[in-house]
Amino acid sequence: MDKPFGGKIFVFGRDFRQILPVIPHATRADIVSAGLSKSSIWKYLKVMKLTSNMRLCQSHNFQDDNHILKQKEFAEFLLKIGDGKYPTNPSTENMITLPSDIVITKGNLTDLIDFVYPNLVENSGNTNYMVGRAILTPKNTDADIISEMVMDRLPGEIKIYPSVDFTDATEDTHRQQPQVYSPEFLRSLKIPDIPPGELKLKLEVPTIL
Repeated sequence: MDKPFGGKIFVFGRDFRQILPVIPHATRADIVSAGLSKSSIWKYLKVMKLTSNMRLCQSHNFQDDNHILKQKEFAEFLLKIGDGKYPTNPSTENMITLPSDIVITKGNLTDLIDFVYPNLVENSGNTNYMVGRAILTPKNTDADIISEMVMDRLPGEIKIYPSVDFTDATEDTHRQQPQVYSPEFLRSLKIPDIPPGELKLKLEVPTIL
């Protein structure tokens, strides 16, 4: 059969304006060329667009009209950027100036945490407060730093759960043993797609599984 995937129906879900292929050390041209729209099977695909913002539809039940309007304006703002309709800065190809109402003038992590999580200690046990806020960062190392800073502000004692970092050497003791690394070294490694060597938790601190 000359059809892709043997004629079976496959659904590809992605917003190309937000999620691009991840290619280490690639140029912009390499990333764009690796997209599904540049694939040889693109001519066989049927594009179906989602046009209703379900988050806004659900917001009518528990948010005021002013907040819903701001969310709608922000959603339209993101679409303009993704569609290339938002004006770029002069003498630049893809640089824009963000509206002042969504920019924090102070430039350190402490001010960002205070802005996103105001009155954090008083609301640490409020589920709606915690799940309704987030700080996004493209790097895992930055996420770890921010998570530790937020956790240090919360009341309670930190409980550390280390990963398994030893081997059972009771058998085959006459064979040559492999290189042994210290637990401290193993826990310090930050490897993509692998959980951290130490999991730090506090009582009532939300986690993502």
